[in-house]
Amino acid sequence: AEGWLSGSRRFITVDPEGRVRLWTPRLKGLLKKPASAPDSRLLGRFGVSGTLVRVALTSAGEGTLSCKAVFEQESATLLRHYHIDPAEGESVELVWEQELTDTFARGKTNWHLSPCHRWAVGQDHQVMRLVRLSDRDSSRVDEWTFPGEKMWFSPTFSVDGRWLALRHSVRALEIIDLDRNTAAEAAVSRRELFVHAGAIEPIAFSPDARWVAAGGRSAEVTVASTDGRSIRKLKVRGENVLGVQFSPDGNWIGAGSREGAVTVWPMAALTEGAEPLVLRGLPTPALDIAFSPSSDSLVASGMSSHFRHWPRFEDRVGRIPDVLPGRADAIQDLALSPDKRWIALACAIDHADAKRDKGLVKLIDVTGGEEEQVLGFHSHAASGVAFSANGEWMASTGIDGFVNVWNLAETVSQFNKDTSSIPPRHVFDLSYTRLQYLRRVAFHPRGTLYATCGDGILFEWDLNARHPASTVREHRLHSIG
Repeated sequence: AEGWLSGSRRFITVDPEGRVRLWTPRLKGLLKKPASAPDSRLLGRFGVSGTLVRVALTSAGEGTLSCKAVFEQESATLLRHYHIDPAEGESVELVWEQELTDTFARGKTNWHLSPCHRWAVGQDHQVMRLVRLSDRDSSRVDEWTFPGEKMWFSPTFSVDGRWLALRHSVRALEIIDLDRNTAAEAAVSRRELFVHAGAIEPIAFSPDARWVAAGGRSAEVTVASTDGRSIRKLKVRGENVLGVQFSPDGNWIGAGSREGAVTVWPMAALTEGAEPLVLRGLPTPALDIAFSPSSDSLVASGMSSHFRHWPRFEDRVGRIPDVLPGRADAIQDLALSPDKRWIALACAIDHADAKRDKGLVKLIDVTGGEEEQVLGFHSHAASGVAFSANGEWMASTGIDGFVNVWNLAETVSQFNKDTSSIPPRHVFDLSYTRLQYLRRVAFHPRGTLYATCGDGILFEWDLNARHPASTVREHRLHSIG
């Protein structure tokens, strides 16, 4: 389990041994960092015997996290609540613990914790138990055990933690209202929402928790309002829906099929019958799909390292390489041009026939033009690319210490001229600095180019000058990541 600390790049991880670590991500290249620069700091341990089977982390404000952990022991199941504060000496503090009466066979219990940490669900093939959790009073366990006349699977919570959806009897979906004071009251609210055309597999809630959708072994997605007043059947291109997701803004719902197609409906389709969009190009089954935070981009993942990205799926415009084969060039950095037409890639060649050039700089037209164009090489891994704000320049750097600068308009005009690469307009040599560090480039809005190195120096050039190389300035800093 991992959780980000609010307002920072740091995050917390908990490993199976109960060790809690604080991590501060740093940019990393192909070369390992020295042992003197550790990636993490041990904050503490949970310190309890038994097998750690479930952990849930959530923000507790002011750079701290709240953690609930479930431990399986020989004679009992323990639920423990911890407070994690990286700023304190004793960073991992046990707040309370309670014993969960375990009616399951040892090792067959599956525990699920709600996003708000108010509820826990324990289930196996015969019995399901709903437990209401408290951050203050652990003297008694408020739980409800459902009899084993049905089989429950795939417990899925809404984002706000109010609703719990469960698949039972293979094709039916039940829903439980968790906005109740006791487990018994929540259990009473349990009701069957709909029966799907085939066995239910993926389940998803809309961001506002007003809708729940389910796919599975049929050519449709069933979408229902959580109040049960509206139920719609949406037809999918292909059979067997493997992934279902709502967009973060709640305006779209997408489904990936075994045939590799992704069908996307506007939410207006639920009331107005709007036509779906069908996105193709993934050559394998679409195992899962995901929307971007802005809800205007969609990615589908497939088998054997295949994936497909639709940058603007609403217009069905855009093309990005959709396969990451085993001999692919490892992408170290990428940048999008201001007009959103070009993507620049800094790559490292990671296969046996790389005899001399170990870094590539590529340019890709994402509006449906050329697949890709190799601009230049670095003698070691290329590690950084950037476009200027006005779209005039593109720069790259690599672990070899060189900075290459291309005029974008001139570069594009030379595409398809049977050249293995396109010479840059400017080349700046920083190979006298330490080379074993990842390097980056960036443009200031006024056009100034900056580059980093491993010596704690930030280099600056004015590309508007007649001789940019003579304008170099050095800014000595404590360290640059």
